[in-house]
Amino acid sequence: GIGRPPAGEAPLVQQASAAIVVTAGKLVASIDASTGLLSSLSLSGFEILAAAVTPNFWRPLTDNDYGAGLQTASGQWRFAGKEAVLVRGPEVFNGRLGPKIQVDLSVGTQRAKLSVSYDICEAGVLVAGALSPLYGKPSELGPPRVGFRGSLTAGLVDVEWFGRGPHESYIDRCSSACVGHFRGSILGQTFKYLRPQENGNKLDTRWMALLARPGSSPCAGLLVAASGAPASGSSGEQPGLGMQCHRYALDDFDGPEDQTQQRVRHAGELVERGETDFCVDAAQSGVGGGSASGALPEHRIVPDKPLQWSFWLRPIAAEEAPREHSGLAFAAMRRALEPSQ
Repeated sequence: GIGRPPAGEAPLVQQASAAIVVTAGKLVASIDASTGLLSSLSLSGFEILAAAVTPNFWRPLTDNDYGAGLQTASGQWRFAGKEAVLVRGPEVFNGRLGPKIQVDLSVGTQRAKLSVSYDICEAGVLVAGALSPLYGKPSELGPPRVGFRGSLTAGLVDVEWFGRGPHESYIDRCSSACVGHFRGSILGQTFKYLRPQENGNKLDTRWMALLARPGSSPCAGLLVAASGAPASGSSGEQPGLGMQCHRYALDDFDGPEDQTQQRVRHAGELVERGETDFCVDAAQSGVGGGSASGALPEHRIVPDKPLQWSFWLRPIAAEEAPREHSGLAFAAMRRALEPSQ
């Protein structure tokens, strides 16, 4: 993972009724006191977030999801992230990297507990999530996905990542997507199915860099990187997370319970945005494909299985950004992820 920050002045923590604000060098991060969410992240005065980073337990319904009736069977998860309730915190501790802010959220009708911590230092914000077992009824389905989503300030145009690619990949649709270093436009990461739906996932992603045009601002983009911490139930390192990015609103891919009433019914009706929406997932159910019954049981998220995951959000300073698409960009991202000596 990104190692200890370079030696310097200790981060400044300011606690107010509205937010906890941490200043670490040129980086400033804010945790909303009423929601427990990362609501602001700036570098050299440039705000990178267009909206708070929010827990996410839903995906835009696929044709197979509709075929399996998941728009109703899994419906409790549709707004579980947006409607998460802060039940403890924010609490501030001294962490290994600097200030650590801890919150507990209650999510879904089953009131599952999602514990979230934010380690904040000059290198960025380390976000860690832990979803406690739901202990639901055997007939109840787990969420279609477990992760976070966010929206970034307008101006980002390109993406580079190390993970599966170059095309989309899911747990049950990934054999042709090899792990490697890929790049392209953010607009090009959206696969326009005839009816808008879940698309563009990048399985087993170690890092994803969302980049602006060189010289357009003091912050050249955002690096999203799996922390390398052990994944839940594993003795090894977390190999990667599911990540995706779009210059379209994620909600425009989704449909209501009645599929015929979807607001954006054809891919050609999608409206390009200046902002970039992104997802970082610990898990996502398979998309199926062999039939209209949805994902196989082994490719679904089990309701009573705990999940733990963590990732860095690291604003990229203009002087760090690659000047052109080349192997140098990959080297720059790799250096950014190396532990400090």
